Amino acid sequence: MKILTICQRGNCRSVACAYILKDRRGMNDVLACGIETATFDTFVMLGNWADKILVCANSMVYEKIPDEFKVKTALLDIGRDRWDNCMNSELLKILDQKLNEIDL
Repeated sequence: MKILTICQRGNCRSVACAYILKDRRGMNDVLACGIETATFDTFVMLGNWADKILVCANSMVYEKIPDEFKVKTALLDIGRDRWDNCMNSELLKILDQKLNEIDL
């Protein structure tokens, strides 16, 4: 399964989620992206590539996802970035719990 993880800027929450999926859950095709830092064309390319899109942020970021991709998008509502480090143990624990609540 090809998974695209998204947060606001693509530096912390989406990277942490991608880390969990790749390094802890053995998934290979996982990419992280920022909804505000990728161009629209890049986002469309990645959205078409992905089988599943995981928004690792809040509903404001989810609302920026183009409607055509919402059918394959899940919101892991963890709020705004307050960790500033994708390897923060609290962030990884929260994301791990949220990932357990969705179908992959």
